[in-house]
Amino acid sequence: MVNYGILRRVSRLSGRTTRLIQTVQHVRQVELYVPRIEKVSSRGDVVMNLKAVSLIAVMSLGAASAAQAKVIHLGVVDGNSGTFSDQIGKNKSFTDLVRFRITDTSSISGAFESFFNVLPSSFSVQLQERTAPHTWTDVGSSFTTNFSFADLTKGAYRFTVTGLTGSRRGSWIGDFTVAAVPEADAWMMMLVGAGLVGYQLRRKQNSLNQPTIAG
Repeated sequence: MVNYGILRRVSRLSGRTTRLIQTVQHVRQVELYVPRIEKVSSRGDVVMNLKAVSLIAVMSLGAASAAQAKVIHLGVVDGNSGTFSDQIGKNKSFTDLVRFRITDTSSISGAFESFFNVLPSSFSVQLQERTAPHTWTDVGSSFTTNFSFADLTKGAYRFTVTGLTGSRRGSWIGDFTVAAVPEADAWMMMLVGAGLVGYQLRRKQNSLNQPTIAG
């Protein structure tokens, strides 16, 4: 007569033995690799190379997700108007630079607008002036749509356009108009000219209103 209780005990014991054998084999495999690891770790140059490789990998990963940047050069824009734009890939942060120069005191006005998948809450534009080599200073406050700046002195300027895109590509567009601001001497001459024109008009009107004396 078969004793099933004894068979169950033998089966459990066999299973434990199999797991124990597998564990011992795993330990032996680890012991084979330990001397190699210790040998590599004892060599400082190898460890440093491994660190350098890790650093390069991290930098490459960071570069892949870094902010997208585009520089638009408009050149000298005295008395000009125009438009400019950029398209940005999906899931990107961007910082675009629109550079220009003016050679005389001027005013500039226009507007920016973002489209498609540029997140509205992230979109911002800041006008900056180059006050020293590699130094840019904010002019006024940042804005998102219409802008107007008067009495900008001659020099180099840029619009810094920043934002984020979502799961699809996005874009933005800007336009500008630059007008020269007359200097004080020019204003004085314009006023004097307007005064002379007004004086001549009054004299002519008075002469027309005088009655004609019959001879």
